[in-house]
Amino acid sequence: MPVLTIKRKMVLLVLITLIPIFLLEIVRINKDFKEKVNMELRAGEDLANSVTSSFCNYIEELWTSQAAIGKLFVSNSMTADDIQKYLTEVETDDVVFSELSWISADGTIIASQDPELAGTSVSGIEYFSRISEGETKVLTGLIPLDSQTGHFTYVARGIMTDGTLHGIVAGRVYPDMFADRLNMHDNSYSRDFGFIDRKGNVLCISPVKSTAVDSSLVTVIDESIPGGTSNTSIEYPVGLSGWKCFVSINYEMIADKHNASLTYNITVLLLVLIISILLALVLAKRILDPLTNIKETISAVKSGNYTVRSNIYGNDEVAATAQDIDVMVDTILTNDLIKSQAFTDLSHELKAPLNVIYASSQLIESIPSESCTCENHNKVLKYCRSIRLNCYKLIKIISNLLDVSKYEGGHLTIRMEYLNIISIIEETTMSVVAYAENKGVSIIFDTDTEEKYTACDQNAIERIILNLLSNALKFTDSGGSIFVSIASTVDRIIVRVDDTGIGIPKDKLKHVFDRFRQADLSLSRNYYGSGLGLSLVKTLVEVHKGTIYVTSEEGKGTSFILHLPVRKLSEEELAVLDSRDEIKGEQSLAGKVSIELSDINDITGR
Repeated sequence: MPVLTIKRKMVLLVLITLIPIFLLEIVRINKDFKEKVNMELRAGEDLANSVTSSFCNYIEELWTSQAAIGKLFVSNSMTADDIQKYLTEVETDDVVFSELSWISADGTIIASQDPELAGTSVSGIEYFSRISEGETKVLTGLIPLDSQTGHFTYVARGIMTDGTLHGIVAGRVYPDMFADRLNMHDNSYSRDFGFIDRKGNVLCISPVKSTAVDSSLVTVIDESIPGGTSNTSIEYPVGLSGWKCFVSINYEMIADKHNASLTYNITVLLLVLIISILLALVLAKRILDPLTNIKETISAVKSGNYTVRSNIYGNDEVAATAQDIDVMVDTILTNDLIKSQAFTDLSHELKAPLNVIYASSQLIESIPSESCTCENHNKVLKYCRSIRLNCYKLIKIISNLLDVSKYEGGHLTIRMEYLNIISIIEETTMSVVAYAENKGVSIIFDTDTEEKYTACDQNAIERIILNLLSNALKFTDSGGSIFVSIASTVDRIIVRVDDTGIGIPKDKLKHVFDRFRQADLSLSRNYYGSGLGLSLVKTLVEVHKGTIYVTSEEGKGTSFILHLPVRKLSEEELAVLDSRDEIKGEQSLAGKVSIELSDINDITGR
């Protein structure tokens, strides 16, 4: 499972906050779309009612005009010439008639605004048939005229007295006349409206068309028609012999507006989301940078580097925490320096009297037995030897303590030379063989190469090997073995020191290189040790830019593995080496062995 970092938490917080808002906005937009459709339907319903009422009033006005004209003709017993003259002179602009005619009861046109129609029969025309069947008011369906003038409809009124038909007043009305009179225009581009005659032909579609069109294009009751256009129609009966008023709502046009609004809103929300995530990342970085700095500082301090500081300043909580950590590290460093200085001072103070005691014991041991008058000369020599051996132990502890303190304080200096490290390790190992045999432990040395030159400090390498051998001899019983092996590569030397001793418990392995710490007092209670030897070994290995680690199995033995780099002396190291005088009186290897293995001497009784 991936780690939920602060940066991811910030982004997740933004997403948790904005995604519900994003979804709610989409729901709101869809709700708005439905409301817009409902508003369009309600507006269409209102429009249909208004147009229907206006249309009915208009047709009734036409019929009323026709009734007045017809009664004028009948009541005055006007002749055909009088009627023709009247129709020619009458103004019909207000009632929007065309070709107004007076027709006899048998279907013959007696007089007309178009004189050429006089004498023709209308017995085959719809309005005559319907009036003959008893209707008094007739509005016919749309009648095609020609491709030039399009369609028209007849408005006719039967003139009757006491049930007797005296004649018919009929006139043509063209669709554009209806449109002009009714002002059938709508500001909405998503609605079409008009009238459907009893035959299904359409009259006056908005925007107004001067010709009738096939009803299948506009009288759509289903929500979709072929071609992808989505419509919903509202139809109202006009009450005029099967005519209807319709309002058609175009879903596509509403959807286009809705989609444009939806696209805009989604784009805005996405931009807000992206900007919010970027701001969250920037804010997270501003928070994480000092926290990362603090984490790295703490990690460095845990590793023993007390020189690092977070150097974060400010007035917020993070800066205050960082400053407290810096103060804490300063305090740790100060206390550590005080402690190191105390160890150094104490070590120097202890070495002076120890050297005197050591020298005095040597002088006493050097007195010839024949020149000594003491009755207990041999017993005195035994005690002097014990004093000398314990002086060795204390001197070793103090020397190791001084070296570790110098290393931690950055003052430990080593003398790097270009030497055959194989030879140094072999000679050091073989110098301990005699001590090991006295305890009944065999030491086996093996190497895959006899010669490997590298930059190293001979004294430090010898101390590393001697400390590891001393540690192995302490915890390996008689009859056991110690194996020292060397393997080399192009760029490193690998040294292993294996023993068949009591081993180290698994949970104690991580403490073997700690200062003043032994793996298990219950296992080592019969063996003397200060707990500084392996700490010094680790220090000297690290001075050589190497590494050391340990593996062990309780009851079977322990292995220490060293990795030392193979390199030549640097120019600085060569300059230091050339400038040094030959060190006089340097302690011999045998002397080193005596000091490092003083505890072995105690074990073997030498």
